[in-house]
Amino acid sequence: MSLSIQSIGSESALCLCNGRHSGQSGQNIRMANPGDSGGWISVNRQNNLSVVVLPARLRSHFWEQRGRLALLLPLLCNFICPNGDIPVQKEDIYKIIVMLIGLLSDTHGTFDEPLCSFLEEVDQIWHAGDFGNMETADAIAAYKPLTGVYGNCDDHKVRTVYPLMQCFEVEQMKILMLHIGGHPGSYDYKAHSLITAHRPDLFVCGHSHILRVMNDKKHNLLYINPGAAGNFGIHTLRTAVRFRIGDGKISDLEVWESERQ
Repeated sequence: MSLSIQSIGSESALCLCNGRHSGQSGQNIRMANPGDSGGWISVNRQNNLSVVVLPARLRSHFWEQRGRLALLLPLLCNFICPNGDIPVQKEDIYKIIVMLIGLLSDTHGTFDEPLCSFLEEVDQIWHAGDFGNMETADAIAAYKPLTGVYGNCDDHKVRTVYPLMQCFEVEQMKILMLHIGGHPGSYDYKAHSLITAHRPDLFVCGHSHILRVMNDKKHNLLYINPGAAGNFGIHTLRTAVRFRIGDGKISDLEVWESERQ
């Protein structure tokens, strides 16, 4: 059984393939009445392809039960929708495999309403260090699932919960996150050794308070420093980043900016 993403106009759906198929599965998926408030996803099973769109409210449960749902979804297709047409609302057509990530760094004790608003739709938040205090880290973790590292300004309380470095995989991409990293062509020595050892697809760091997104062709990775989301430091604009990650790719990267208070 394999999972893949197929386009439906500007949207995507979760595709489950049991056994062999022709490789032309995208042609078997269509959305009727795209201008209406509702629509249907046509499920074509001639090539053993099942297409399921889960409501947005269920997507967090999907990640927790991903393996189990992969076994159950074909049965749901056959028994709940035997005719092959799944009625959905437009807002339910969600990029179920393509996760929306919010990326922060250097909050230095600030996690306020404008920043929360930018992160409202994300599935996870990644924080590249210098939370500012444990209360800020807890507030972010209570808002969305959080993966983070400590920064040079974080105290012992933050460092007992969050490590110096995180290396993890999401949707066929290896992510390396460290607070002090430098940038392509001028990496911090510790960051360079970790990049060489782990060979990530995406390297995330903070510390500089300078927003920077670069392709590092030498190390075959994407570099992202989201800048500083807090009010403390040398920067004049608060910044943060969000992007979609799925099928081994990053897309739809957006930058949030706000004047410092």
